[in-house]
Amino acid sequence: MSWIIEESDNASSAINIQGNSVTSCKEGDYGSPIHVLWNEPAEKSGLYYWQIEFSQLDEYGIVSVGLTTQNDFKGGYDLKAMQYNANLTNGIYALVGTFGSSIKQGDTIGILLNLTDSEMKMYLFHNGQPLGLAFHVQAPFTKPLFPVISFYGNGKATIVRSEEIPTSLDRRQEQFKGMEGHWKLIDYPEHKQIFVPDTIIDAYAACPEVFYPNMKVLLKICTILPMITVTTEQTFCVLKLLKTYLRSTMLKIRLHGLAMMYIYRD
Repeated sequence: MSWIIEESDNASSAINIQGNSVTSCKEGDYGSPIHVLWNEPAEKSGLYYWQIEFSQLDEYGIVSVGLTTQNDFKGGYDLKAMQYNANLTNGIYALVGTFGSSIKQGDTIGILLNLTDSEMKMYLFHNGQPLGLAFHVQAPFTKPLFPVISFYGNGKATIVRSEEIPTSLDRRQEQFKGMEGHWKLIDYPEHKQIFVPDTIIDAYAACPEVFYPNMKVLLKICTILPMITVTTEQTFCVLKLLKTYLRSTMLKIRLHGLAMMYIYRD
Protein backbone atom coordinates (compact mmCIF):
# COMPACT_ATOMS: atom_id res chain seq x y z
CA MET A 1 0.00 0.00 0.00
CA SER A 2 1.28 3.43 -0.93
CA TRP A 3 0.22 6.88 -2.02
CA ILE A 4 -0.56 7.61 -5.67
CA ILE A 5 -0.10 11.18 -6.88
CA GLU A 6 -2.30 12.75 -9.51
CA GLU A 7 -0.71 13.04 -12.93
CA SER A 8 0.25 16.71 -13.18
CA ASP A 9 3.42 18.80 -13.08
CA ASN A 10 1.90 20.81 -10.26
CA ALA A 11 1.63 17.74 -8.01
CA SER A 12 4.88 15.92 -8.78
CA SER A 13 7.04 18.79 -7.54
CA ALA A 14 4.96 19.52 -4.43
CA ILE A 15 4.29 16.04 -2.99
CA ASN A 16 6.72 14.15 -0.76
CA ILE A 17 5.84 10.61 0.39
CA GLN A 18 7.24 8.77 3.41
CA GLY A 19 5.45 5.49 4.08
CA ASN A 20 1.86 6.18 5.04
CA SER A 21 2.56 9.92 5.41
CA VAL A 22 2.27 12.45 2.62
CA THR A 23 3.44 16.07 2.60
CA SER A 24 2.34 18.78 0.20
CA CYS A 25 4.64 21.79 0.08
CA LYS A 26 4.62 24.48 -2.57
CA GLU A 27 5.57 28.13 -2.67
CA GLY A 28 2.87 30.59 -3.60
CA ASP A 29 -0.71 29.99 -4.61
CA TYR A 30 -1.76 26.45 -5.46
CA GLY A 31 -4.09 27.55 -8.24
CA SER A 32 -5.83 24.17 -8.22
CA PRO A 33 -5.97 21.43 -5.56
CA ILE A 34 -3.43 18.60 -5.46
CA HIS A 35 -4.88 15.12 -4.92
CA VAL A 36 -3.26 11.97 -3.52
CA LEU A 37 -4.88 8.52 -3.37
CA TRP A 38 -4.14 5.87 -0.73
CA ASN A 39 -3.85 2.61 -2.66
CA GLU A 40 -5.85 0.41 -0.28
CA PRO A 41 -8.96 -0.73 -2.16
CA ALA A 42 -12.33 -1.36 -0.53
CA GLU A 43 -14.03 -3.84 -2.82
CA LYS A 44 -15.46 -6.69 -0.76
CA SER A 45 -18.49 -6.30 1.49
CA GLY A 46 -17.56 -5.27 5.00
CA LEU A 47 -16.52 -2.38 7.22
CA TYR A 48 -13.49 -0.21 6.41
CA TYR A 49 -12.28 2.41 8.85
CA TRP A 50 -9.45 4.85 8.11
CA GLN A 51 -8.09 7.58 10.36
CA ILE A 52 -6.27 10.52 8.77
CA GLU A 53 -4.24 12.79 11.04
CA PHE A 54 -3.12 16.23 9.87
CA SER A 55 0.05 16.94 11.85
CA GLN A 56 0.87 20.00 9.74
CA LEU A 57 -1.48 22.40 8.02
CA ASP A 58 -1.22 26.03 7.00
CA GLU A 59 -3.24 28.48 9.06
CA TYR A 60 -5.43 29.35 6.09
CA GLY A 61 -4.91 26.07 4.24
CA ILE A 62 -7.89 24.02 3.16
CA VAL A 63 -7.88 20.25 2.90
CA SER A 64 -10.53 17.70 1.91
CA VAL A 65 -10.73 13.97 2.67
CA GLY A 66 -13.00 11.28 1.31
CA LEU A 67 -13.37 8.34 -1.05
CA THR A 68 -13.06 8.02 -4.81
CA THR A 69 -12.54 5.43 -7.55
CA GLN A 70 -9.62 4.89 -9.92
CA ASN A 71 -11.55 6.26 -12.91
CA ASP A 72 -12.66 9.37 -10.99
CA PHE A 73 -9.19 10.09 -9.58
CA LYS A 74 -8.13 12.98 -11.82
CA GLY A 75 -6.05 16.09 -11.38
CA GLY A 76 -7.16 19.56 -10.40
CA TYR A 77 -10.86 20.34 -10.60
CA ASP A 78 -11.68 17.17 -12.56
CA LEU A 79 -11.72 14.98 -9.45
CA LYS A 80 -14.99 13.26 -8.56
CA ALA A 81 -15.26 11.99 -5.00
CA MET A 82 -17.29 11.90 -1.80
CA GLN A 83 -15.38 14.39 0.32
CA TYR A 84 -15.53 16.33 3.57
CA ASN A 85 -13.90 19.69 4.38
CA ALA A 86 -16.46 21.03 6.88
CA ASN A 87 -18.88 20.83 3.94
CA LEU A 88 -19.83 17.72 2.00
CA THR A 89 -18.68 17.94 -1.62
CA ASN A 90 -18.59 15.84 -4.77
CA GLY A 91 -14.91 16.66 -5.11
CA ILE A 92 -15.40 20.22 -6.28
CA TYR A 93 -18.89 21.56 -5.57
CA ALA A 94 -20.49 21.74 -2.13
CA LEU A 95 -23.48 19.45 -1.59
CA VAL A 96 -24.20 20.13 2.11
CA GLY A 97 -22.90 23.21 3.88
CA THR A 98 -21.47 23.24 7.42
CA PHE A 99 -21.70 19.49 7.97
CA GLY A 100 -18.91 19.86 10.53
CA SER A 101 -16.01 22.11 11.52
CA SER A 102 -13.09 23.15 9.35
CA ILE A 103 -10.11 20.80 9.41
CA LYS A 104 -7.20 22.35 11.31
CA GLN A 105 -3.68 21.32 12.24
CA GLY A 106 -3.71 18.47 14.75
CA ASP A 107 -7.18 17.23 13.73
CA THR A 108 -7.96 13.61 12.96
CA ILE A 109 -10.69 12.68 10.48
CA GLY A 110 -12.22 9.22 10.57
CA ILE A 111 -13.87 7.64 7.51
CA LEU A 112 -16.04 4.57 8.06
CA LEU A 113 -17.27 2.75 4.95
CA ASN A 114 -20.03 0.16 5.26
CA LEU A 115 -19.93 -1.64 1.92
CA THR A 116 -22.42 -4.23 0.67
CA ASP A 117 -23.54 -5.42 -2.76
CA SER A 118 -26.73 -3.33 -2.56
CA GLU A 119 -25.47 -0.08 -1.02
CA MET A 120 -22.60 1.80 0.53
CA LYS A 121 -22.70 4.13 3.50
CA MET A 122 -19.95 6.56 4.46
CA TYR A 123 -19.79 7.87 8.04
CA LEU A 124 -17.51 10.65 9.24
CA PHE A 125 -15.75 11.37 12.54
CA HIS A 126 -13.97 14.59 13.49
CA ASN A 127 -11.51 14.21 16.38
CA GLY A 128 -13.41 11.15 17.56
CA GLN A 129 -16.81 12.85 17.50
CA PRO A 130 -19.31 11.15 15.16
CA LEU A 131 -20.79 13.44 12.52
CA GLY A 132 -23.22 10.77 11.33
CA LEU A 133 -24.06 9.44 7.89
CA ALA A 134 -22.50 11.61 5.18
CA PHE A 135 -23.13 9.65 1.96
CA HIS A 136 -25.56 6.84 1.15
CA VAL A 137 -25.41 5.39 -2.38
CA GLN A 138 -27.60 2.59 -3.70
CA ALA A 139 -26.36 0.00 -6.21
CA PRO A 140 -25.18 0.02 -8.90
CA PHE A 141 -21.99 1.92 -8.08
CA THR A 142 -18.35 1.63 -9.07
CA LYS A 143 -15.91 -0.38 -6.96
CA PRO A 144 -13.32 -0.47 -5.51
CA LEU A 145 -13.17 2.72 -3.44
CA PHE A 146 -9.98 4.40 -2.23
CA PRO A 147 -9.26 7.09 0.40
CA VAL A 148 -8.27 10.40 -1.19
CA ILE A 149 -6.87 13.68 0.17
CA SER A 150 -7.03 17.04 -1.60
CA PHE A 151 -4.54 19.73 -0.59
CA TYR A 152 -5.44 23.37 -1.29
CA GLY A 153 -2.43 24.50 0.74
CA ASN A 154 0.67 23.14 2.44
CA GLY A 155 0.17 20.32 4.90
CA LYS A 156 1.10 16.84 6.07
CA ALA A 157 -1.23 13.88 6.59
CA THR A 158 -0.82 10.34 7.92
CA ILE A 159 -3.34 7.59 7.24
CA VAL A 160 -3.94 4.43 9.31
CA ARG A 161 -6.38 1.57 8.72
CA SER A 162 -7.92 0.76 12.10
CA GLU A 163 -9.52 -2.52 13.09
CA GLU A 164 -11.38 -0.86 15.98
CA ILE A 165 -14.68 0.06 14.36
CA PRO A 166 -16.61 2.83 16.16
CA THR A 167 -19.89 1.64 17.65
CA SER A 168 -21.51 5.06 18.01
CA LEU A 169 -22.40 6.35 14.55
CA ASP A 170 -25.20 8.83 15.23
CA ARG A 171 -24.41 12.52 15.22
CA ARG A 172 -24.19 14.01 18.68
CA GLN A 173 -25.98 17.25 19.35
CA GLU A 174 -23.88 19.89 21.05
CA GLN A 175 -24.98 20.54 24.61
CA PHE A 176 -25.01 24.13 25.85
CA LYS A 177 -23.12 24.54 29.08
CA GLY A 178 -24.58 27.46 30.97
CA MET A 179 -22.96 29.53 33.69
CA GLU A 180 -23.23 27.93 37.09
CA GLY A 181 -24.31 29.82 40.19
CA HIS A 182 -27.28 31.70 41.65
CA TRP A 183 -28.51 34.85 39.97
CA LYS A 184 -30.52 37.74 41.38
CA LEU A 185 -32.12 40.65 39.51
CA ILE A 186 -30.92 43.86 41.15
CA ASP A 187 -31.92 46.61 38.74
CA TYR A 188 -33.02 47.13 35.19
CA PRO A 189 -33.13 50.29 33.06
CA GLU A 190 -36.45 52.03 32.56
CA HIS A 191 -37.51 52.59 28.98
CA LYS A 192 -39.46 55.62 27.86
CA GLN A 193 -43.00 55.02 26.78
CA ILE A 194 -43.18 54.64 23.03
CA PHE A 195 -45.54 57.09 21.30
CA VAL A 196 -47.75 55.41 18.73
CA PRO A 197 -49.74 57.91 16.62
CA ASP A 198 -53.44 57.22 16.16
CA THR A 199 -54.01 59.29 13.01
CA ILE A 200 -52.05 60.26 9.93
CA ILE A 201 -51.92 63.87 11.14
CA ASP A 202 -50.32 62.76 14.43
CA ALA A 203 -47.83 60.61 12.51
CA TYR A 204 -46.96 63.58 10.26
CA ALA A 205 -46.39 65.81 13.29
CA ALA A 206 -44.23 63.21 15.08
CA CYS A 207 -42.10 62.25 12.07
CA PRO A 208 -38.68 64.01 12.13
CA GLU A 209 -37.97 65.37 8.67
CA VAL A 210 -34.21 65.36 9.26
CA PHE A 211 -34.06 61.57 9.61
CA TYR A 212 -37.00 60.54 7.40
CA PRO A 213 -37.47 63.16 4.66
CA ASN A 214 -39.18 60.81 2.22
CA MET A 215 -41.53 59.49 4.89
CA LYS A 216 -42.40 63.09 5.82
CA VAL A 217 -43.41 63.82 2.22
CA LEU A 218 -45.44 60.61 2.01
CA LEU A 219 -47.34 61.41 5.22
CA LYS A 220 -48.02 64.92 3.95
CA ILE A 221 -49.52 63.53 0.75
CA CYS A 222 -51.65 61.08 2.75
CA THR A 223 -52.85 63.94 4.96
CA ILE A 224 -54.17 66.15 2.13
CA LEU A 225 -55.31 63.32 -0.16
CA PRO A 226 -58.86 63.02 1.32
CA MET A 227 -59.49 66.77 0.86
CA ILE A 228 -58.42 66.64 -2.77
CA THR A 229 -60.64 63.65 -3.40
CA VAL A 230 -63.69 65.24 -1.75
CA THR A 231 -63.27 68.51 -3.66
CA THR A 232 -63.00 66.68 -6.97
CA GLU A 233 -66.05 64.53 -6.29
CA GLN A 234 -68.03 67.56 -5.12
CA THR A 235 -67.18 69.44 -8.32
CA PHE A 236 -68.42 66.61 -10.53
CA CYS A 237 -71.59 66.36 -8.44
CA VAL A 238 -72.32 70.08 -8.94
CA LEU A 239 -71.69 69.80 -12.67
CA LYS A 240 -74.32 67.08 -12.88
CA LEU A 241 -76.84 69.43 -11.29
CA LEU A 242 -75.99 72.43 -13.46
CA LYS A 243 -75.12 70.82 -16.77
CA THR A 244 -78.42 69.10 -17.48
CA TYR A 245 -79.78 68.18 -20.89
CA LEU A 246 -81.92 71.34 -21.07
CA ARG A 247 -79.00 73.59 -20.13
CA SER A 248 -76.40 71.99 -22.36
CA THR A 249 -76.12 75.18 -24.41
CA MET A 250 -74.86 77.15 -21.39
CA LEU A 251 -71.63 79.05 -22.05
CA LYS A 252 -68.45 78.30 -20.13
CA ILE A 253 -68.33 81.64 -18.28
CA ARG A 254 -71.89 81.33 -16.97
CA LEU A 255 -71.37 77.66 -16.03
CA HIS A 256 -68.22 78.53 -14.10
CA GLY A 257 -69.96 81.33 -12.24
CA LEU A 258 -72.97 79.22 -11.24
CA ALA A 259 -70.71 76.39 -10.13
CA MET A 260 -68.63 78.70 -7.90
CA MET A 261 -71.79 80.17 -6.37
CA TYR A 262 -73.18 76.71 -5.60
CA ILE A 263 -69.96 75.22 -4.21
CA TYR A 264 -69.13 78.19 -1.98
CA ARG A 265 -72.70 79.14 -1.12
CA ASP A 266 -71.97 79.06 2.62
